[in-house]
Amino acid sequence: MKTAELTGATLALWVARAKGLSEAEMAHGVCRVGEKGTGERRDFEPHEDWAQGGPLLDECRMHVAPPAPDLDGDNWTADLLSKHHRRYITASGPTSLVAICRGYVASTYGDTVPDEVA
Repeated sequence: MKTAELTGATLALWVARAKGLSEAEMAHGVCRVGEKGTGERRDFEPHEDWAQGGPLLDECRMHVAPPAPDLDGDNWTADLLSKHHRRYITASGPTSLVAICRGYVASTYGDTVPDEVA
């Protein structure tokens, strides 16, 4: 599956995996992660929740830009270096958080991820 096409809970799951969050899984169409030390589980939606997705900006030192109709159509863009600084990545999405999350996943896994989500 192309990183640039990840959406919704599937995108959230791959962000959780890239972050190394414990026991990330899909449950009823929602990504759930374990809370360290408590055994409790919570919804993880960094593509919709700034409290979860926003910190990725600083973690990866991303630059995010709004849609530029002449260049990107209706997509936001996120620019960053891969986690090992081997390549420059530009990710896009219909919202800034989706672009940020796609960029984060691409910085870890590259342009594709396995189709499985379990």
